[in-house]
Amino acid sequence: MDLFPTLFEEYDLTGAPGVDEFHNHIKTNGQSSTHSLAVNGVSSHGGWDPLQGKESEQMLITFQQCCNHFCEKMGNWPVVITGSWYNILPKGGRTERHRHEASVISGAYYIDLPEGDFGKFFVVSPLQPYICLLYTSPSPRDATLSRMPSSA
Repeated sequence: MDLFPTLFEEYDLTGAPGVDEFHNHIKTNGQSSTHSLAVNGVSSHGGWDPLQGKESEQMLITFQQCCNHFCEKMGNWPVVITGSWYNILPKGGRTERHRHEASVISGAYYIDLPEGDFGKFFVVSPLQPYICLLYTSPSPRDATLSRMPSSA
């Protein structure tokens, strides 16, 4: 029995309709500034939403399809993407630990990664402050920290 599992899905959007236009849109029109969560980098959080605008319509549809698939697999009600932002993090940069309050699901989309790097996406259980989990060795039932698989 797995208590408090965290489901991760990985979608390869290479060649998806509109992906090149979306990447170009962010790289040429992006508006970012320093943000406390983007350590050694910049973010559009709290400002420009890269999924708003005609240039991003196809990617928004693609992302919504991924969300629909995820929700169907989880048995959740459908969700609607209500906001997005991007972070630009050079080598040595990172995103500080944070919460997505009132979010049903959260995701990350990586535009550029070094060869062989599949990104690092960590999730910490919101139950951690309320439950004491002690294991003598790593356990699949330790839901305090989940990591996205390195490859699909």
